[in-house]
Amino acid sequence: MDNERKVAERVIGFFDEEGIVRKTSSLELPAKPTPKTSPQSTQKTTNTTNK
Repeated sequence: MDNERKVAERVIGFFDEEGIVRKTSSLELPAKPTPKTSPQSTQKTTNTTNK
């Protein structure tokens, strides 16, 4: 039981840290990652649809 609890706590902590880091990155540079990711995703989807 103790082992399972420790694993769950570790996973939750890791997710929380990642979530905070991702949120901070998005807030710090929302203009750079948003446009670069948007066009690339759209182009990839269009290419797949055309093929």
